[in-house]
Amino acid sequence: ASPVAMGCGSSVRKQSKVHSAVEQVKDLDFTGEADLVSLPPEKIRQLAEQVLHGSKTNLVDLFTKLFYLLVVVNVKSRKVNYKSVEDIGQPLPPKKLSYWHPDGIPCCRMPVDDEDWDPRLLEKVFGNIGLDALLALVKQLPNEDKPIWFDSLAEGAMTFQLEFASLMPTPHETFEELRSDEAMELIAFWGAGQAYLRGNEKGWEIDLNSLGDYPVRPGYEKYGARAYFNEHRKLQSIYCRYSEKEVRPDCDDWEHAKWVWRVSLGFSLTGGVHFAQIHWIASNCVHIACREHLGEEHPVRKVLKVFLFNTGGINYAALSKLYPEDSFLQRSLAFTYEGMVGFLRDAVEGFKYETHPQFIAARNLGSASQDLPLVADGLLVWDALHSFFEGYVGLFYEDDAAVESDHELVAYWDCIDSRGGASQTVRYGLPKLCRSALVDQLTHHAFVVTAWHEFVHGIAHYVSVPDGFGTKIRPGRNESDVQSFVQGLCLVGLTGMRMPPLLSDWRFLLPQEPPEARDLQVRLMEDLRRVSAEVEGGPQCLGPLSLETPQGRIVQPQALRMLRQHVTGPA
Repeated sequence: ASPVAMGCGSSVRKQSKVHSAVEQVKDLDFTGEADLVSLPPEKIRQLAEQVLHGSKTNLVDLFTKLFYLLVVVNVKSRKVNYKSVEDIGQPLPPKKLSYWHPDGIPCCRMPVDDEDWDPRLLEKVFGNIGLDALLALVKQLPNEDKPIWFDSLAEGAMTFQLEFASLMPTPHETFEELRSDEAMELIAFWGAGQAYLRGNEKGWEIDLNSLGDYPVRPGYEKYGARAYFNEHRKLQSIYCRYSEKEVRPDCDDWEHAKWVWRVSLGFSLTGGVHFAQIHWIASNCVHIACREHLGEEHPVRKVLKVFLFNTGGINYAALSKLYPEDSFLQRSLAFTYEGMVGFLRDAVEGFKYETHPQFIAARNLGSASQDLPLVADGLLVWDALHSFFEGYVGLFYEDDAAVESDHELVAYWDCIDSRGGASQTVRYGLPKLCRSALVDQLTHHAFVVTAWHEFVHGIAHYVSVPDGFGTKIRPGRNESDVQSFVQGLCLVGLTGMRMPPLLSDWRFLLPQEPPEARDLQVRLMEDLRRVSAEVEGGPQCLGPLSLETPQGRIVQPQALRMLRQHVTGPA
């Protein structure tokens, strides 16, 4: 069955959906709406009928239809089985874990274990089908790369609204469009591009050229591009790896260069930062260290529990099902399997432990450091978390000597630095253990799996149109083909699991003695709510953040998500 056949049902329901679609377009608030609201009402109705009665998603290959079915099952299961903070269990005693080892990435291993999951569910994230059976089925399905195209970007936007919007995480912001030079500047300075933004002698750049080092399948162009912005934050040029030339706004292939850059940015965030560095390294290494080396009553084990909830299950389920050859991730990308493994291996090995202030300082942002949401908003979150952990660690460790004499803590520290025991050569990058270093590491973990994870993972608003953040690049085309569009949406929908909000009462997870430990949690919640209020209405949300799109609408900075939706762990 196709996505349309599964999602729409009878002709009566289809007509109801047509009417609903027409009504929704009158008050849309999603990326790409400009391509729909500019159409006359009758054209909108015709487009809705076209999608519902003869959607091009019917023409995708069997693998993509299976992927869609599995995402539907997964999303429905998540809604039924959603867990709140109250469902988080207390830490269990430490034990030796068993591991799954990803091919080609020697400095990474993933526990086949989660103390909050029924072990049987680890193999059945996609419903009642085990891992081995699922991968065997996928390998039997041909990988058909022949492209099918939407007749217009509006058709793609309508397809998203009618067939996929209900499967996506709720977007917390919108762009009216993602293809203009102005939209690219917004992405770079107020959106997801901030993760890679660096200053240079003439302004700023976002360098994603390294993606061109990895081979792609026939019929696709290489990933990889570097965008340059002048001292006024205007996009000046883009260097593309596929052509090995610098492209400027007056060049014939300017629109294609921007598309290559958007696709490269989207996968760098999703594959490099989100999957490889946050899940496979940052959260995974701390999870292993806690589970194997800290007793269930250890104060560090207790305070990290809320920041590790579901970590083992999600990491194993995602890695074991997305990563294998010919499985979901590779087919959704243009890389050969060797190219995909090479990119992910380099992303894993390239992980660098650094505090958020160190991350900002290393990027030489110059004047941009005064108003980038990632700086102004991110530091407020970091400082609130740092204050909490500084007070918490001080309750249990009087000085450095007390920290250094805690043998469990020393083993925890060494385990993290050896990448969860996976490597003696590629290190995590921790400094010498002392009280201040412990505070920084705990703050780093909490920040990365909540605020930073939300920032780089929350890209639903970038994939809701065919010319947003795609997953593959075709010569001469500046948007995703239908099948690539569907696969990209499935990846985002699959990884959009709702987690219990950090802005909750999780004092019951902390030690009862001394009572000040739980008092600190109350103070942290107050600080985070204050930070949220400051970001929503404070001075850092004025001035540069009022930059408007060509259509005149203010675009919210993606960094606000860091403060509105704290989550307990990466998903």
